[in-house]
Amino acid sequence: MAANRGIGIVPEVARRRTRHPALRCIPLTGAPASPVSLVHFPDARRSLVRRFLEAAVREAQGAEPR
Repeated sequence: MAANRGIGIVPEVARRRTRHPALRCIPLTGAPASPVSLVHFPDARRSLVRRFLEAAVREAQGAEPR
């Protein structure tokens, strides 16, 4: 949080995993869906990057449309 004035939109998983007394998460309701993209180098051979991409794609395919 930059100079105690930060604001941002984060996925639900960030709210569940981040515990900090200076952060306050307020659910957005009725917000329009916004497409997101993952960006990576096409030759990403590192196993951690590859596993993250595979997990993200699996999760996105299983998500219900809003």
